[in-house]
Amino acid sequence: MVIMYDVHSHTYVQHENVLTIQQLKLSDQIFETPFSISVHPWDVETPYNAEQLYQYAMHINCLAIGETGLDKLHGNIDVQKHVFLEHIKLAKRVNKPLILHCVRAFEDCIALLKQEQFSHGVLFHGFNKHPNLAQQLIKKGYYIGLGASFLKENPNFERFLVESNFENILFETDMNSELDIKSLYQKAQDIHPLLDVVETITKTFNNWREK
Repeated sequence: MVIMYDVHSHTYVQHENVLTIQQLKLSDQIFETPFSISVHPWDVETPYNAEQLYQYAMHINCLAIGETGLDKLHGNIDVQKHVFLEHIKLAKRVNKPLILHCVRAFEDCIALLKQEQFSHGVLFHGFNKHPNLAQQLIKKGYYIGLGASFLKENPNFERFLVESNFENILFETDMNSELDIKSLYQKAQDIHPLLDVVETITKTFNNWREK
């Protein structure tokens, strides 16, 4: 059976032949389907229960810690850095990858990951920046998540994807409940018709989780 992967979604629906990692908050009940858990950078100034977060993170259905990270356009960056460090340490403790929310803070995020010597998979989700930045992240061993913006015309980025063979690339629906993950797979197949996109993304997903 062919399985496609939606690595980050805020829509609590599981589709046939799609493995979706649903983003939870600590106010949500633990799902019997794959999920990720964290305190979002926008919410870090509200106190949270670290022990509850750990219990969620330890659950068998928790596949990643996130989305976490830094957003220089929203909130107190010092508080964000403190919580992000705690999330990195948690991901190391439970041996799970990270899903990062990163806005104008790529150097800061990378510096903190290096500081904590984080060696598991790191996904910069919702990536819509320049292909040069994507290439830099991939060279460092990180992964990027593509969503709705991937469906827009972008010849430069598409050339980069052909050259990269879609390695270190994953797909996501994020907040867009109308987006079908299959349309992202199809766009990838159109860009690179000689590549088995489903097989490639499956390998990438497993490498990200098991790194």
